[in-house]
Order: sequence, then structure tokens, then C-alpha cells
Amino acid sequence: MSVNRRIWPFLGFALHVLGCSPLTQHEQQHAPAPRPLSDIEEAIRTARARFEQVAESGNARAMAFFFTADGLLITRAGDTIRGRDPIEHYFTTVRPGAAAATFWFLTAPLVQVCTDGAHEYGGYTAVEIRYADHPSDTLFGRLGVRWRWDSLGNPRIQWAAFSDRGATRRVSRSECVDPAFLRYEASRMAVTLFQAVSTITGGPARGLKAAMVQQGWNQPGYVCSSSSGCASSPTPWSGRSGFSPVLPVLGSFRYRFSRAVATDVTIGALPQGWMVGLDTVRSAELEILWSGFFAGALLSYERWQVHLSAGPAVQSVHWRVIERNHPYNATVAYQTSSYAKPVGLVAELGVHQGFVGRIRLDLRAQARRFAKAETPGTSTFMPAKLDFNSYFVGLGFSVVF
Repeated sequence: MSVNRRIWPFLGFALHVLGCSPLTQHEQQHAPAPRPLSDIEEAIRTARARFEQVAESGNARAMAFFFTADGLLITRAGDTIRGRDPIEHYFTTVRPGAAAATFWFLTAPLVQVCTDGAHEYGGYTAVEIRYADHPSDTLFGRLGVRWRWDSLGNPRIQWAAFSDRGATRRVSRSECVDPAFLRYEASRMAVTLFQAVSTITGGPARGLKAAMVQQGWNQPGYVCSSSSGCASSPTPWSGRSGFSPVLPVLGSFRYRFSRAVATDVTIGALPQGWMVGLDTVRSAELEILWSGFFAGALLSYERWQVHLSAGPAVQSVHWRVIERNHPYNATVAYQTSSYAKPVGLVAELGVHQGFVGRIRLDLRAQARRFAKAETPGTSTFMPAKLDFNSYFVGLGFSVVF
């Protein structure tokens, strides 16, 4: 590509920064495969095209206007040129005497998305510069460009670096923050709903079984099925009856006091279940059912998107005790229910990751410890104080505000 002496400085810089020169058939073999452009990449691509047009016209002032007012240019030697007027002067004086140049853009730059723009780094370029009065020379170099959005949303060059050190360094978090990360880190509030990734463990089953065995509700009974018929089986029998249809498995509201400190209000359903024991001496069957929910207020410390939380909580446990005549007619002989509200402690470990927009993905593990809760009793079953502790591992989606 041949250019006159006045245009070459401008076009040289444009292609060196923007890598948009036409490729020959040989050069196209080395060009990176095309890939879909995001909105940010598309905006930068459009700015590159406009920059190239301005460079070909030889308008140094218009070229300098593509920089921010305090834009910075770092040369191959590491010299810095700051401001539009000095950059404009540099465009008119770089490589005097050049008559023509051919460029190769060998590797697509990597794009680091920023809060207010983007950062391209590690781009490789090669340029053959030909002169009218002496042999041509070829230069190789790396390139880094920090783009910044102006008030209208158009990309401007905040700084461009040709030196190896400036072209390959990743900008720091304070210079270039990922928009999703900034949104999540700056958000004051988040609402999350979790679904257990496995069955919630814990509950009063172990202690209740020991109490029923101690009081004689452990005689064998018959379990019948359509495939295997009826067979004798020891009691107590136990099982889970699922979760409350009203409350989610776990819900959380978080308020951030700072980037690291937050408070969580969490509420969730307790493991539900039942246990049946037989007393053949009294020809009776005893069934005890439990359900409930808990609520807690946790103080949280977060770093690197991982948080540790702990705080007080209270449970509301619903007990139902049913005694039936057995094995003749299984009629209800006695039935009672009660509520207990033990207090305790909830500890939590969680990690979150941005998903899309204001939605993030959360993974949490909880351990819940509470004071013992007393079951109601009957004339044949004495009340028992039982542990109602549980563990929870859940995956959920958060909406941040």
C-alpha cells in the first residue's frame, strides 16, 4: 500500500493501533478465524473503521480526537505523549521520509471487558516501511489499547502502548473492572431462592427411634407389596414426606454494608418425616409426624466471591402423634399435636458467580444447630426431648439490586 509523505504518519499509526489494513491472499492464511462480535467488540470495530478513514485523509487533528482529552500514547521506546495536541504533533513527525508501507496483522488482540470500555492487549503487528532514498525496513511489535466510552457511549482511546511492557500487561481491577463483577460487588441487596441439590439431612429421626425402642414400640409388623407379598419387618419404620408446599426450600435476603460485610435474613423449610412403631402387647400402633420451618439472621464476611456467615436462628417445629388400634381395625384411639420453637445457630459457606445481567448463580451449604424440642405424649408414650439439627446444600439464582 503506497501513501504520500503527509498521509504515511497518520496511516501508519492507524494500522499499527487498529490492525485494519487489507490482507493479501498470502496474509489471509495467517489471519485469525472470524468469530462473532459482542456489542463491545462491534463498537470498537466501528471506531477502528472510522479511524482508518480519518487516517487515510491525512487529518491529524481528527485522528487525535479519537483519543480522550487526557489520552496517552506510549511509544516503542517507552516515551509517553499525553493530550490531544501533543499526540497530533507526534502524528505529523513520526517516520519522516516514508513513501509506502505494508502491514500484517498476525494475531487478534485479546479483549478485557471494562466497566467504562475495554482493553485490548497482546496484539502482534509487522510493518514493512519503504523509503524513496534508502532500503526499506521491517518492524515487529506488540500493541495494547485501552478504550473508554465517552458521554454518548462511543469508544475513545484512553491510552495506546507500543512498548512490550505496556502492550502486554493486564490492567488492574481499579483501572478495568468487569461490568458484571462491578454490578454484583456494588449492589446493596440481593434476593435468592435455592433448591436443594441433594436431600436435606438431619432431623429428629435418630433420637425418636431410640425413644420409641426404649418405650417398647419396636415389635415386628408386616409390610406388604404387590410384587413380594407380605413379610415380617422390625419397627420403628420411618420415612420422609417431602417439603412444605408453601415455603421454598431456602430463601435469602442479603443487604451489604460494604464490599466485605453483609447481613442475611434466611428462611427455609425443615425436613419433614414420619415414624411408626408397634406394641403387640397393647395391640397398638404409634405414628409420630414432624414438619416446620426456620428463620435466621446471619452476619456475613465475603472475599473473592466466597462468603462465610453465622448467626442466631429459631425453628418452629410441628409435631403430630397418632395412636391407633392394631392390627385389627387400625382405628384412631388418640391424636394430639404441638408446636415447639427452639433457638439455635446457623453457619453457612457460600460462593456466587455472575450469570447474566443482574442474575447471579449461588451455591450454599448450611449447618443448623438448635436446642432440643419436646414431642407431645400420650397415655402410652412419654414425651421425648429430641435434637432437630439439619444440613443443607443448595443451588439457586439471585437477583441483585
